Amino acid sequence: MFPTKRILALSALVALAALTSCNGDIDDPDGPNVFLEAENLVIPPVTAATDETTGACTFTLTNSNATFRNKPKNEAGATSPFNDIVLESVLVSYDWGVGGAPLPDAQFGIGGVVPANGTAPAQFSVISANALIPYEGQSAGLTLTFLGHTISGEPVAFTTGGSLNVSVCQ
Repeated sequence: MFPTKRILALSALVALAALTSCNGDIDDPDGPNVFLEAENLVIPPVTAATDETTGACTFTLTNSNATFRNKPKNEAGATSPFNDIVLESVLVSYDWGVGGAPLPDAQFGIGGVVPANGTAPAQFSVISANALIPYEGQSAGLTLTFLGHTISGEPVAFTTGGSLNVSVCQ
């Protein structure tokens, strides 16, 4: 009876390993030989100040930045130039919390190329200055989907989260 329990436990572990190893884009045999990741994401807070002449609240936006990594799925994905990733844009979804006014998703451009099996930094916006007035003094949870394509034309994407803090005018 003891060997049967061991075999069942081993079978369960093998099944669990097989399930966790199937992770969408990474295991897609029809997709590109590489996948995109974003690391060291920095989203600076939006600062606000009252203009002494007009009394209007003025927001100052600083670009966000990240290091993008081009990771090969296989040996063929480690070579340039066809596996290099061209960064296109970031799609941002906002969650201002309970009672927060909804804000439609926004898309912002990103420039740059991430070499095969390499990294590259890039800057990008996460919100438009025109959208900030109702969010003074609030924080939002962000879902960021970075979009690009390989030089050979295959689309790549990476989704992560972040937060945005908007200061109060003083």
